[in-house]
Amino acid sequence: MEKEQVFSEYELEKQFIKVAGSQEAVDISCTSTCKVTKTLKKATKKCRGMTKKSKPRVIGMEIEVGVHIPRSVLIDINGLGNESLKQGVNGVSRKNIFKEFMLTQDVRDEDDISLFKAYPRCILSEPVEVSIDNSSDDVVETTLKITVMPDDNDFFEYEGIKDELEPGTQSAWLKNFTDALVFNKEI
Repeated sequence: MEKEQVFSEYELEKQFIKVAGSQEAVDISCTSTCKVTKTLKKATKKCRGMTKKSKPRVIGMEIEVGVHIPRSVLIDINGLGNESLKQGVNGVSRKNIFKEFMLTQDVRDEDDISLFKAYPRCILSEPVEVSIDNSSDDVVETTLKITVMPDDNDFFEYEGIKDELEPGTQSAWLKNFTDALVFNKEI
């Protein structure tokens, strides 16, 4: 029997964001941290005060990413409209609505094996915090707090070991992910 491979997520090698309505994904690989948290709902059956059965299931996901992100993408995902403002001017108002986006990643383990991940429906869960420290020599990263929502197929996340994916799926995953890449047939 072949020994099962252990994959320990070690490094975020590449990361792309594609804002709803955009034609192209943008590289946001200058990332220091990425934390993914799943929210569970548990159905529990008890008998005389003792748990006899527990069925947890994922009902939500949150991602927190520390990243240097292009200004145009930050403006776009924050929904900073400028239709009534002069060219080059953006503004924050009560009418701003965050835009949905897709996040894809190439995560490596300590043996440099790639795991591709896709989060097809994301939206900021909190406004982006700005922090300036004039006494520091380091440029502070932007922290994105993201809520992941289920897609039309009721999935929050897709993942696959790169070398186990079909060549067409491998080449399209990071920049052009769609559910057609992961399902055997039309659903």
